[in-house]
Amino acid sequence: MTALETHWTGEVSAAKGVATVSLVGLLVGCGTPGGTPPECHEFTGDSRSVEVAHLAGEFRLVVVSTQEPHLEERADVRLELVAQDLELRTIPGITGEPLPGVEQPLRGILRGDLGAVGAVVPGDLLSEDPRAPGVAVLRMDATEAGDARVIVRLGSEANQRERLAFDEAFTVLRVRATEKSRFFGEWESGNGGEGARGYFCGYRSQP
Repeated sequence: MTALETHWTGEVSAAKGVATVSLVGLLVGCGTPGGTPPECHEFTGDSRSVEVAHLAGEFRLVVVSTQEPHLEERADVRLELVAQDLELRTIPGITGEPLPGVEQPLRGILRGDLGAVGAVVPGDLLSEDPRAPGVAVLRMDATEAGDARVIVRLGSEANQRERLAFDEAFTVLRVRATEKSRFFGEWESGNGGEGARGYFCGYRSQP
Protein backbone atom coordinates (compact mmCIF):
# COMPACT_ATOMS: atom_id res chain seq x y z
CA MET A 1 0.00 0.00 0.00
CA THR A 2 1.43 3.39 -0.95
CA ALA A 3 0.91 6.83 0.51
CA LEU A 4 -0.48 8.46 -2.61
CA GLU A 5 -3.12 5.78 -2.83
CA THR A 6 -4.60 6.79 0.51
CA HIS A 7 -4.05 10.53 0.50
CA TRP A 8 -2.07 13.42 -0.97
CA THR A 9 1.33 13.00 0.65
CA GLY A 10 3.38 15.72 -1.00
CA GLU A 11 6.58 15.76 -2.95
CA VAL A 12 8.26 12.85 -1.17
CA SER A 13 5.87 10.26 -2.60
CA ALA A 14 6.13 11.76 -6.08
CA ALA A 15 9.93 11.78 -5.95
CA LYS A 16 10.23 8.20 -4.82
CA GLY A 17 7.47 7.02 -7.13
CA VAL A 18 4.69 4.80 -5.97
CA ALA A 19 5.63 1.20 -5.22
CA THR A 20 5.54 -1.14 -8.19
CA VAL A 21 1.99 -2.28 -8.67
CA SER A 22 1.20 -5.98 -8.84
CA LEU A 23 -2.20 -6.34 -10.43
CA VAL A 24 -4.62 -9.04 -11.48
CA GLY A 25 -8.02 -9.35 -13.11
CA LEU A 26 -9.88 -10.60 -16.16
CA LEU A 27 -13.43 -10.10 -17.26
CA VAL A 28 -15.29 -12.72 -19.27
CA GLY A 29 -18.75 -11.87 -20.58
CA CYS A 30 -20.78 -8.79 -19.76
CA GLY A 31 -24.01 -9.93 -18.12
CA THR A 32 -27.03 -7.68 -18.04
CA PRO A 33 -27.67 -4.73 -15.72
CA GLY A 34 -29.57 -5.98 -12.67
CA GLY A 35 -29.18 -9.59 -13.79
CA THR A 36 -26.51 -12.20 -13.18
CA PRO A 37 -23.14 -10.53 -12.58
CA PRO A 38 -20.58 -11.10 -15.34
CA GLU A 39 -17.87 -13.62 -14.63
CA CYS A 40 -14.62 -12.22 -13.26
CA HIS A 41 -11.48 -14.34 -13.12
CA GLU A 42 -8.04 -13.57 -11.82
CA PHE A 43 -5.77 -12.50 -14.67
CA THR A 44 -2.30 -14.04 -14.62
CA GLY A 45 -1.00 -13.01 -18.05
CA ASP A 46 1.44 -10.28 -18.97
CA SER A 47 0.66 -6.72 -17.99
CA ARG A 48 -1.02 -4.62 -20.68
CA SER A 49 -0.98 -0.91 -21.35
CA VAL A 50 -3.35 1.31 -19.39
CA GLU A 51 -5.15 4.10 -21.25
CA VAL A 52 -6.95 6.56 -18.99
CA ALA A 53 -9.28 7.54 -21.84
CA HIS A 54 -10.69 4.00 -21.80
CA LEU A 55 -11.90 4.51 -18.22
CA ALA A 56 -14.27 7.39 -18.97
CA GLY A 57 -17.93 6.40 -19.03
CA GLU A 58 -20.20 3.97 -17.19
CA PHE A 59 -19.11 0.49 -16.16
CA ARG A 60 -20.42 -2.55 -14.39
CA LEU A 61 -17.75 -3.42 -11.84
CA VAL A 62 -17.37 -6.86 -10.27
CA VAL A 63 -15.18 -6.81 -7.17
CA VAL A 64 -13.93 -10.16 -5.81
CA SER A 65 -12.33 -10.81 -2.41
CA THR A 66 -9.34 -13.13 -2.08
CA GLN A 67 -9.03 -12.87 1.69
CA GLU A 68 -10.84 -14.28 4.71
CA PRO A 69 -13.40 -13.73 6.14
CA HIS A 70 -14.83 -12.64 2.77
CA LEU A 71 -12.96 -15.16 0.60
CA GLU A 72 -14.56 -15.47 -2.88
CA GLU A 73 -17.36 -13.05 -1.97
CA ARG A 74 -18.32 -10.63 -4.75
CA ALA A 75 -19.79 -7.16 -5.03
CA ASP A 76 -21.61 -6.07 -8.20
CA VAL A 77 -21.54 -2.26 -8.46
CA ARG A 78 -21.77 0.57 -11.01
CA LEU A 79 -18.90 2.98 -11.73
CA GLU A 80 -19.43 6.28 -13.54
CA LEU A 81 -16.41 8.39 -14.54
CA VAL A 82 -16.19 11.80 -16.24
CA ALA A 83 -13.39 14.24 -16.98
CA GLN A 84 -12.15 16.22 -14.00
CA ASP A 85 -12.30 20.04 -14.24
CA LEU A 86 -9.16 21.30 -15.98
CA GLU A 87 -8.09 23.51 -13.07
CA LEU A 88 -8.35 20.58 -10.64
CA ARG A 89 -6.34 17.99 -12.55
CA THR A 90 -3.05 18.82 -10.86
CA ILE A 91 -2.53 17.46 -7.35
CA PRO A 92 -1.37 19.87 -4.61
CA GLY A 93 1.40 18.68 -2.31
CA ILE A 94 2.19 19.68 1.26
CA THR A 95 3.51 23.06 0.14
CA GLY A 96 0.52 23.71 -2.08
CA GLU A 97 2.55 23.36 -5.27
CA PRO A 98 1.47 20.70 -7.82
CA LEU A 99 3.07 17.29 -7.42
CA PRO A 100 5.27 16.56 -10.44
CA GLY A 101 4.14 13.68 -12.63
CA VAL A 102 0.80 13.19 -10.87
CA GLU A 103 -2.64 14.18 -12.15
CA GLN A 104 -6.33 13.48 -11.60
CA PRO A 105 -7.79 13.21 -15.12
CA LEU A 106 -11.13 11.66 -14.13
CA ARG A 107 -13.60 11.76 -11.26
CA GLY A 108 -16.95 10.14 -10.64
CA ILE A 109 -19.24 8.12 -8.43
CA LEU A 110 -19.80 4.49 -7.51
CA ARG A 111 -23.29 3.06 -6.99
CA GLY A 112 -23.51 -0.03 -4.81
CA ASP A 113 -22.24 -1.64 -1.61
CA LEU A 114 -18.71 -2.95 -1.19
CA GLY A 115 -19.36 -4.31 2.30
CA ALA A 116 -19.72 -7.87 1.02
CA VAL A 117 -16.00 -7.97 0.17
CA GLY A 118 -14.88 -6.22 3.36
CA ALA A 119 -13.93 -2.89 1.76
CA VAL A 120 -13.93 0.21 3.96
CA VAL A 121 -14.83 3.40 2.10
CA PRO A 122 -14.14 6.78 3.75
CA GLY A 123 -16.89 9.22 2.90
CA ASP A 124 -19.55 9.37 0.22
CA LEU A 125 -19.22 7.27 -2.93
CA LEU A 126 -21.94 9.36 -4.61
CA SER A 127 -20.27 12.74 -4.09
CA GLU A 128 -20.16 14.77 -7.32
CA ASP A 129 -18.12 17.58 -5.76
CA PRO A 130 -15.06 18.04 -8.04
CA ARG A 131 -12.95 18.92 -4.97
CA ALA A 132 -14.05 15.84 -3.04
CA PRO A 133 -15.45 13.30 -5.51
CA GLY A 134 -16.74 9.90 -4.56
CA VAL A 135 -14.22 8.41 -6.99
CA ALA A 136 -10.90 9.89 -8.13
CA VAL A 137 -8.68 8.51 -10.88
CA LEU A 138 -4.98 9.26 -10.30
CA ARG A 139 -2.35 8.85 -13.00
CA MET A 140 1.34 8.78 -12.09
CA ASP A 141 4.10 9.07 -14.67
CA ALA A 142 6.81 6.46 -15.00
CA THR A 143 9.78 6.89 -12.67
CA GLU A 144 13.01 5.04 -11.93
CA ALA A 145 10.97 3.04 -9.44
CA GLY A 146 8.54 1.69 -12.03
CA ASP A 147 6.21 2.20 -14.95
CA ALA A 148 3.38 4.71 -15.16
CA ARG A 149 0.38 3.63 -13.12
CA VAL A 150 -3.29 4.42 -12.72
CA ILE A 151 -5.13 4.20 -9.39
CA VAL A 152 -8.86 4.60 -8.73
CA ARG A 153 -9.38 5.85 -5.17
CA LEU A 154 -12.77 5.60 -3.48
CA GLY A 155 -14.47 7.85 -0.94
CA SER A 156 -15.04 11.60 -0.78
CA GLU A 157 -13.04 11.96 2.44
CA ALA A 158 -9.96 10.33 0.92
CA ASN A 159 -10.35 12.52 -2.17
CA GLN A 160 -10.69 15.91 -0.48
CA ARG A 161 -8.42 18.30 -2.31
CA GLU A 162 -7.68 20.69 0.55
CA ARG A 163 -7.13 18.02 3.20
CA LEU A 164 -4.08 15.88 3.88
CA ALA A 165 -5.23 12.64 5.49
CA PHE A 166 -2.71 10.32 7.10
CA ASP A 167 -3.16 6.70 8.21
CA GLU A 168 -6.89 6.70 7.62
CA ALA A 169 -9.33 4.31 5.96
CA PHE A 170 -8.82 3.69 2.26
CA THR A 171 -9.97 1.62 -0.69
CA VAL A 172 -8.07 1.75 -3.98
CA LEU A 173 -8.34 -0.04 -7.29
CA ARG A 174 -5.03 -0.48 -9.11
CA VAL A 175 -5.67 -0.71 -12.82
CA ARG A 176 -3.42 -3.15 -14.67
CA ALA A 177 -4.90 -3.22 -18.15
CA THR A 178 -7.55 -1.42 -20.17
CA GLU A 179 -9.40 -1.98 -23.41
CA LYS A 180 -12.09 0.18 -24.96
CA SER A 181 -14.85 -1.88 -23.36
CA ARG A 182 -13.26 -3.29 -20.22
CA PHE A 183 -10.49 -3.01 -17.66
CA PHE A 184 -8.96 -5.22 -14.97
CA GLY A 185 -6.92 -4.89 -11.83
CA GLU A 186 -6.37 -5.47 -8.14
CA TRP A 187 -7.94 -3.73 -5.16
CA GLU A 188 -6.96 -3.17 -1.56
CA SER A 189 -8.71 -1.69 1.47
CA GLY A 190 -7.75 -1.00 5.06
CA ASN A 191 -8.44 0.98 8.20
CA GLY A 192 -5.38 0.73 10.41
CA GLY A 193 -5.83 -2.98 11.18
CA GLU A 194 -6.06 -6.04 8.99
CA GLY A 195 -7.18 -5.07 5.52
CA ALA A 196 -9.00 -6.63 2.60
CA ARG A 197 -7.92 -7.27 -0.96
CA GLY A 198 -8.76 -9.01 -4.19
CA TYR A 199 -9.25 -8.37 -7.89
CA PHE A 200 -11.84 -6.67 -10.04
CA CYS A 201 -13.20 -6.55 -13.59
CA GLY A 202 -14.99 -3.64 -15.20
CA TYR A 203 -17.17 -3.86 -18.29
CA ARG A 204 -18.52 -0.84 -20.14
CA SER A 205 -22.29 -0.53 -19.90
CA GLN A 206 -24.24 -0.88 -23.11
CA PRO A 207 -25.92 2.35 -24.34
